[in-house]
Amino acid sequence: MSKVYYSWSDVDSMMANITQQMATQMLRPHVILGPGRGGFPIGVMLSHYFDIPFHGFEWQTRDGKIQNSSQLKSLLSKYNSKRVIVIDDINDTGTTLNGIHDIVVMEGMEDNVKYITLFDKLSSNFGNVSITAKELDDIEEKQWIVFPYEEWWK
Repeated sequence: MSKVYYSWSDVDSMMANITQQMATQMLRPHVILGPGRGGFPIGVMLSHYFDIPFHGFEWQTRDGKIQNSSQLKSLLSKYNSKRVIVIDDINDTGTTLNGIHDIVVMEGMEDNVKYITLFDKLSSNFGNVSITAKELDDIEEKQWIVFPYEEWWK
């Protein structure tokens, strides 16, 4: 599988695109939540931009197979009836975001939670991404995306 490398400058541009979309949609969150690992860097960026809290939670379906539902439930409970953004770097197969969304629904928060990603694969089985910087078509989906925080030492 070929790799496509994105720089911090690329991420900055994608985050600017996302914040513009949020402004257009008048989406002003109270809190940003992000699954580890991919949601952490961009969640912190968005948190600083809006000057609101960011909370990371353990949820990895590819590396480590950790889904800390009690941690996510606790965060959702803390921000019950608030506007919540769940941000991740990519909606790939949908496994991560579907698992998170199941908890969101169980907690009765589906009307308060919006999902944002840098990349959204059109073939994903999670169709609730509200804002994305880039949709990936069939050809682009065959490439492995490498984020600047993943192979920064190379």
